[in-house]
Amino acid sequence: MYSPEGKKFTLSEVLAIKKPLLLISGSYTCDISRHNIADINALAGKYKDKVSIYMVYTIDAHPSDVASPYSKNNKIEIAPANVREHVEAQQPKTYGERKSLAKKWQQQNYILAPVLVDNPTNDFWLSFGQAPNMAYLIDPNGTVYFKQAWLKYVALDNTIKDWLRSHPQSL
Repeated sequence: MYSPEGKKFTLSEVLAIKKPLLLISGSYTCDISRHNIADINALAGKYKDKVSIYMVYTIDAHPSDVASPYSKNNKIEIAPANVREHVEAQQPKTYGERKSLAKKWQQQNYILAPVLVDNPTNDFWLSFGQAPNMAYLIDPNGTVYFKQAWLKYVALDNTIKDWLRSHPQSL
């Protein structure tokens, strides 16, 4: 994965600093991930020195030009919140388009955590789970400590607190 500016991200390098890693997926057209950004920003502020937190821009949840990757009936499904909030985008067809949309998502939503962009073959999305706003807390040894198919702030915050309490040497 890369940042929207093209900086390469490797899991092993981030884990080498011996802090847990929190990866949270989302996309510009995912109304749920947009509405969770305030909570994600709260986590980023609260744990900035204790947990490496990244947002991962994945395949768009509700593109305007093709069926949603989550559609049960293979139809275009524009989220009502997207209509209300005037959020519209086509599914990016190139990595450049995806990086550009990721930048727009980050800037328009004031995302505090660094953003990474899944590659054009959606390796992160396919490997970690095909959900639009999931969260993974990964132990510094590379083991998945906690996973949510849908980000839920209270449970995630409590899990991070529990991890930090049980690993005081990491503080």
